[in-house]
Amino acid sequence: MDDVIRLSLYLPEYFFSSIRWPFLLGSFTAVPALGVICLAVGSVLGLVRRNPRLLVFLIPVAVSQALVVAAGLLGEPGFWGADGGIYTIFLVLQIILAGALFSRSQGAMLAAAALALFSFAYAFAAIVVAATAFHVPTP
Repeated sequence: MDDVIRLSLYLPEYFFSSIRWPFLLGSFTAVPALGVICLAVGSVLGLVRRNPRLLVFLIPVAVSQALVVAAGLLGEPGFWGADGGIYTIFLVLQIILAGALFSRSQGAMLAAAALALFSFAYAFAAIVVAATAFHVPTP
């Protein structure tokens, strides 16, 4: 259970800390750093337009957190497969979800586009955390 809590807290920490050194680990930090920028842009544009419908972009974030929780609960690398197929499926489903949410956000397309990119970047970070969950030593 400690692993689940630790991983759940590590995902946002990893995601938001990537903005400090966006190119330190290549795409492993560049994609989340882009997501942080998109979150800031999308949030500001959403607040300026006062569009509460953009809060639906919290759904992909919750799904990404659920993936990390599942990785912590199941904790057995063999379950996820050595080829990473489950992660590819997860990322494709997240892209489809973000696209569907984007298409429904009329009147705030620029903010929705930024938040959809944020959703993709957060899903990518969740995959990195879930995939490395089995290799991170417990403090």
